[in-house]
Amino acid sequence: MPLDVFASRVDALYQDPKTLLAGSFAATAAGTYVAVSDRSVALVVCIAAVALVNLVRFGCIFWYFHRRCDLKKRSEYAAWKRRYIVLAALHVALLCTLPTVVFAVTDDHASQLLSFSVAIGYLAGISGRNFACKELVIAQVAASAVPLSAAMIIGGGHYLAAIPLGLLPFFVGIVSIATRLRSLLSDLNASEQNSRHIATRFDAALNNMPIGLLMFDPNGRLLVANHRTHEILGTRLESGMNAQTAVASSRPSIKATRSDVSHLAALFAARMKRMPSGPLFTETLNDVALKIAFQAMNDGGTVVLVEDITEQRKAEHVIERLATFDSLTNLPNRAHFLREFERVLTNKVGETHALLFVDLDDFKRVNDTLGHAVGDELLRIVADRLRNVVGGGGFVSRLGGDEFVILLQSIGQLSEASAIASRTINIIDIPVDISGHKLSVGASIGISIVPRDGKEAGEILQKADLALYSAKKKGRGKFVFFEAEMEVAAHARAALEADLKSALANEEFSLVFQPQYQLATGAITAFEALIRWRHPQRGWIPPATFIPVAEEIGLISEIGEWVLAQACAEARNWPDHIGIAVNVSPVQFDRSDVVGAVKRVLMNTGLTSTRLDLEITESALMQRGEHTTAILRYLREQGIKIVLDDFGTGYSSLSYLDQFPIDKLKIDRSFVQRIETDARSRVLLRGVTNMCADLGLRVVVEGVETTTQLQSIIEDTTVHEIQGYLFSRPLDPAQARVLIKAEPRQNVAQVRRNRVAAC
Repeated sequence: MPLDVFASRVDALYQDPKTLLAGSFAATAAGTYVAVSDRSVALVVCIAAVALVNLVRFGCIFWYFHRRCDLKKRSEYAAWKRRYIVLAALHVALLCTLPTVVFAVTDDHASQLLSFSVAIGYLAGISGRNFACKELVIAQVAASAVPLSAAMIIGGGHYLAAIPLGLLPFFVGIVSIATRLRSLLSDLNASEQNSRHIATRFDAALNNMPIGLLMFDPNGRLLVANHRTHEILGTRLESGMNAQTAVASSRPSIKATRSDVSHLAALFAARMKRMPSGPLFTETLNDVALKIAFQAMNDGGTVVLVEDITEQRKAEHVIERLATFDSLTNLPNRAHFLREFERVLTNKVGETHALLFVDLDDFKRVNDTLGHAVGDELLRIVADRLRNVVGGGGFVSRLGGDEFVILLQSIGQLSEASAIASRTINIIDIPVDISGHKLSVGASIGISIVPRDGKEAGEILQKADLALYSAKKKGRGKFVFFEAEMEVAAHARAALEADLKSALANEEFSLVFQPQYQLATGAITAFEALIRWRHPQRGWIPPATFIPVAEEIGLISEIGEWVLAQACAEARNWPDHIGIAVNVSPVQFDRSDVVGAVKRVLMNTGLTSTRLDLEITESALMQRGEHTTAILRYLREQGIKIVLDDFGTGYSSLSYLDQFPIDKLKIDRSFVQRIETDARSRVLLRGVTNMCADLGLRVVVEGVETTTQLQSIIEDTTVHEIQGYLFSRPLDPAQARVLIKAEPRQNVAQVRRNRVAAC
């Protein structure tokens, strides 16, 4: 039994001293009457003993409640319980002794009946007074049984029959009634305790809910409001108030005027009547967003849930912003732009609008060389500059990567679009310092016009993109308006892309080989492998047409490895002193495993690595320089020769010759063509070749087409190898094998003979 229940039962023994006082007074009065009537000293002594015991009991009751607050242990309560049982049993024993004495000292039936009735009457109350304590009931019944039975025996005669017929059932009845009452009390205590636990748990759950809860009866009166409701509303709602009063009392906290609160109260009341359904939304003065939901109960009442949805609203706003704005530049993103563009096209039909598609020049180089952190900062700066250019007269958005769009609404003349495009290019071209790096990126812009170029957002954007592509082809820092021819070219390009994707599988590619000669001896030193594409419908398509497309759509790596494999396989048929030169696209270094491809091809073909020349362009060195340099160094360590191709067409930076692992320098044909008429070109060619000789680099000149060019090269330079139509056009594999067997050295020898004759 729990201590609190045990303590309550001990308390029950000492409570209600009035019953004890009444019983004691009745017994004392009756005994005193009989004692006076019979002038019996024994009765006087017995009455005095009863009174004395009662006095002690009253003293114990007083002392118990005086010490009640100090009782902490079960053993302390048990000691007080034992005291009460002993004194109560003694009191009953003395009270029941009165009839025994009366029966012994007098034959007066009235006195006998009175004393016996007082004892029996007191005993009858035991089951009602002391049922909670089983030990006390049994002790009092046992204490009364002996003296009452003795009285019956002394009375003799017909009194003896009262023992089995009356006293025994009486005592059994007292114990039985007390037992039943005690069982009922135990059940009641258990039920009360369970109800108390349930109420405590319900109260804890109710007041620890993360949302506010109000419960209204069918009449709209407030029954319950938890603590969270008071916290959210900043006020305390009292039980019994109606819904309108509850809403009105929340006005100091709700961000609303008096009329707004009245309207909210009306909506509140309507929803409690299920007309209409659905939650209410409002805000408090401290910017807390509230959602108020209503749930009907079976008895006609209503449960109202008040939820703080501030964080949810904030999260929704963040999600909405992420869905509509670019997190890097804080400009509207593609989805937001398209919605805005559609709105403009719908609301401003017939007006002229301009769409400027802006793409940064050389941005990829910034990302690759300086890292994405610098690239991101550059994009933020560009976004700010675009805002400044457009001001409030346009809508700027970032589509992704380094692509932006500017929507100019309701322009009067196309010159307005031209002016904005020109200002945009100029302001983006201004150098900027980021993390100690001085950067200058340009911009190319394609422009399409509504409604001239279309009326749908997707169509207008596509045509601006086509114009941008045309601007890119013209060089950096240009803007171009869309023209119908661009769409035709785009369709042709799309068809070319589609055909190119199937060309390799359909075996439409082939290789030709152009020989390279040693200038000193006229012997063939190597062949350059050149790819050709024969389209089944269009015929031969030049490499200058399809190679850039292959690079853009990502097919160049697959095509490049095929060229390498075919070239090396063919070179296995040649003498060991003749090498094979294969061009490697800059894109292959960026998007594929060049080292892995070379290893696979050499292993599969069995070609010696020293017979392979890989020709790269300046752009390959400019893009991801360290990455490319590491690859070239590794390949060079394997015996492969690295050739810098097309020297003289790009920056032609001399630092490349020292910075990168290069074995040969290949002078471009455009440079060679100028040496016949331009003395400066001959001087430059002589200087480059002499410098390469000092650096230990071999020089190859391509594009030699006339004897005059060859003679100038022989006279003015220290060139090692030559290549061009003067000696041989590109040959198919069979023709190349025939040429190798012929060893045609007479071309170079003839030029030398002509030189001697001229002298």
